[in-house]
Amino acid sequence: MRKSHHTFGRVCLGVLAAGVLAGTFAIPGVALASSGSCGSSRQQCFTATVSSASTGAGATTTFTFEITNQSARYPLNSVTLDAPTGIEITAVQGSGLKSPATSATIGTPGSEHKPAPGGALSLAPGASISLSVTAILPCVSGSYNWTVTATNDGDNDSDDFALNAGASNLASAVTGSCSLAFVAQPASTAVNDTITSEFNSGDLGSAPVRVAVLSDTVPAEVVADSTAPVTVGIESNPGTPPGTLSGTRTENAGDGVASFSNLSINEAGQGYTLDATTTANGILGYPDVASATSADFTISDTIVICSKLPCTASVATTTTNGLISATSSSTGDYLAVGAGGISYSCGSYPLTSDPVSFDLLSAGGVAQSSARFKATLEISAAAVAASGHRAIWTWQICYASTVQFRALPHTGGKVSIGGVTYYTGLLPNCSRYQQAPCVLFRYKDRAGNVFITLLADGDPVIRS
Repeated sequence: MRKSHHTFGRVCLGVLAAGVLAGTFAIPGVALASSGSCGSSRQQCFTATVSSASTGAGATTTFTFEITNQSARYPLNSVTLDAPTGIEITAVQGSGLKSPATSATIGTPGSEHKPAPGGALSLAPGASISLSVTAILPCVSGSYNWTVTATNDGDNDSDDFALNAGASNLASAVTGSCSLAFVAQPASTAVNDTITSEFNSGDLGSAPVRVAVLSDTVPAEVVADSTAPVTVGIESNPGTPPGTLSGTRTENAGDGVASFSNLSINEAGQGYTLDATTTANGILGYPDVASATSADFTISDTIVICSKLPCTASVATTTTNGLISATSSSTGDYLAVGAGGISYSCGSYPLTSDPVSFDLLSAGGVAQSSARFKATLEISAAAVAASGHRAIWTWQICYASTVQFRALPHTGGKVSIGGVTYYTGLLPNCSRYQQAPCVLFRYKDRAGNVFITLLADGDPVIRS
């Protein structure tokens, strides 16, 4: 039997020849169809409304679609949901998709002369149904409009369904914006070694520094479909001269996380931090910028594993040599020593040497607060000659420690190093009544080099 085509039945929505309207915007001068008035007896109408469990940018949320069959004659057998640009569908009615999609069909069309197959919705005239879709919201706030089509036999002819736009609402709101966060922080390591999220992992390539794109929800979650390009750089740079970050500094996120596996810094310093940014086609609309700052970390000149006692390490600059012995170390500890990269003073005492810092660390990179050291600071003859105070007794140790200590009168103070408060001051000489930290002895060799030997504890910095 030949079908009859009624042209006036296509205008019940006023604007779409195919009888489909996306969203709920109004068109001036055009009257949209209202519930129950859909043109010819052969053209059927349905309504659709959408709501979501969350509107936070980047959230994975459940959309609920309420579909009502307004036809007095035909069942509604299938519905196709087309997501707005930026929204990725990951599951339909509890069934996950192998990869995010932009469209999903629920139900199976029947045929004109035969009943719909078992997979059809078979939504009877006048009946309603709730359909659920899981999707990932975009990182840009705004209003997003879905497109919904429905059919009973799938032949796109006039006895299929048209959206009753006046009784429908297919707009979804997205609020806020996504953010970045370091989810695997850079850990301390040595100059030019690979910076990973594990202490002193060197060039093993394990545990890369990672930055995630996070949703605007509480709690925040990784935006699983984000491929945003993320760029890292040095934010706080204590190196002397300033350190340079080498390696691949821009990586695209995969499953919402960007991994950096070959970063390194060429100058020692205590209190380095990295920043991470993304722009434009990343997670925000141009010219907005999302950024994050890492925890602080230390780049040492050398890190040695303690295999015997005493555990020793040395460092040298053009003016300063430091020889450090950890007298309380255990097998498996690490002794880290660095020169430069720290700025502090002790009152009006004139400083000549570079600062030398040292720590005794566990295998996990945790500083041993009970560590004990014997350290010798050597100042070169040229630096001694240029200093203006050549008498050996005038050479003092300007000491910095996270633990308060007894300093010579009128030389004490405080300074922030890598975001941590250090106490500073000139050390007294060791005696029966003065234990570490203190100066054991000083001497000058025939070449004019000055040597100062001291006892130290904790995680100190020394200079003269």
